[in-house]
Amino acid sequence: MVRFFIAHSRFVIVSRYIIAATIVFSSIAFASPASAQYKPGNDPANPEYSPPPFRARVTDDELGHLTRLLYLDADQQTLMRTMFDGLDPVIQYGNSTAIKQQLFLRQALRGDARGTLILMRRMAQSNVNWRNERNTLEKQFFDGVKSLLSDEQVANWSGYDRSRRRRWELSDRAQMAGEGVDLILLCAQLLAPHPDQSEAIAPLLEQYAIELDRLIKERGTNLDQVEQQIADGKAGESSAIGPFLRAAALSRLAIVELNTSSIEALGQPLDIALRVQLRESFRAVSFPELSAPTQYEALADAILALDGLSDSQQLQVTADRDSFIAELHSMTGTLIALHLKEQRLAAQSIHEKDTQSGALLEAIHGREVEESGRRHDWINMGCQRLLSFLTEDQRAMFDDWVSAETAPSNVEHLIDEALGLLSGLETMPNGMDRDAFLALIQHAFEGIQITGVSIAMPTADGGPSAPAAVSVSDSDGMTTTIPVDLEIDNPEDDSKEDGG
Repeated sequence: MVRFFIAHSRFVIVSRYIIAATIVFSSIAFASPASAQYKPGNDPANPEYSPPPFRARVTDDELGHLTRLLYLDADQQTLMRTMFDGLDPVIQYGNSTAIKQQLFLRQALRGDARGTLILMRRMAQSNVNWRNERNTLEKQFFDGVKSLLSDEQVANWSGYDRSRRRRWELSDRAQMAGEGVDLILLCAQLLAPHPDQSEAIAPLLEQYAIELDRLIKERGTNLDQVEQQIADGKAGESSAIGPFLRAAALSRLAIVELNTSSIEALGQPLDIALRVQLRESFRAVSFPELSAPTQYEALADAILALDGLSDSQQLQVTADRDSFIAELHSMTGTLIALHLKEQRLAAQSIHEKDTQSGALLEAIHGREVEESGRRHDWINMGCQRLLSFLTEDQRAMFDDWVSAETAPSNVEHLIDEALGLLSGLETMPNGMDRDAFLALIQHAFEGIQITGVSIAMPTADGGPSAPAAVSVSDSDGMTTTIPVDLEIDNPEDDSKEDGG
């Protein structure tokens, strides 16, 4: 049976199977991008963008970090630059070769019914091989830099090492909401004008940095083991890969839990206003879609900028906006709490056959859908209320503006739709369970810019009986079709069961 859930926001995750896959692999994360915090050079719109793990991590910027954090003198900088000039072409060539190899694999296996699993294995093998080689080259470079340092500078190396892992690994490999947030960077940005407040939380930040670094390394190990399992051809074996998927998901969750608990601890010594700002900054980075200005706020600003708006109209709009934002903030907080709870339970229940956890997860998800709908309706009603304060002539200026639907700027929702459909399928190809199959699909397109998704379904009324399939097109002009063995019930039965 196939069921479709129409969510009011891409914030709502369609099913627990999508959650399970997403928190292990997906580059289409809730925080995304995912809930991810893209840095310059890690932006798909940038022509020089290359997705992890094919992005150079020893760069000119990194040399600057080394110089500042370790107080390198001129001679040390010159020697370091010489080593970098020898390393950089090798890294760039390796990145380029690895990218071309994966593009070749995808092209060669296109149209092959068995291609998905083969592609997964070979792409994972490519990732593992180049990652190991790149890590060896980077280690040689950093060992060379350390050989230039004084004893005092060497003593500060661990602090630099931690900061480097936060820059290059924390957000690059993050998928859960709240997982890719660096609270040290967040606090530095917020408290720059308040040195006394920065000093008050310095010991807490040092403890946080040490624990976060431990968790980043643990997560990296677990994710590498998952990829090694895929490279070894065990992706379709739930009993083999399942424990690794679970360990990876739990290590992601550990970083989220550290961030959510630390944001409260760090806020305690701060002034109340800064404490609130810190929480809001964390929310904005972790949940960008929910924290972005809504259509209501854009409409209110546009109305207040109107020429000829009367004093009474200005008062009405201003008062309404204040009450709207207060209620919206409360709704958003509820939705975020539900998502964090759902995310936690989903990670804990991966590769578990606990029906009680499954039922609880579905209940939480149901509430999340309901709250998202309430929030969506609140925004729509607010817009209509704002328009009611205007004269007929004034309203005419906003008719097209309000009714126009803006096309999403990010095409990742197309993949969500495809996975939402797949999550409801009764049978999976090759005997795999849903979690493993969805994880494979997500992993197949990690780091690839998706431009379109089409879904072909058999009909239940005697129509074409061709296998169901999901076809994914990408920016390289390639289309990959994933066949799905499927039997579906008569859709009329679904509508009766759901009350129409």
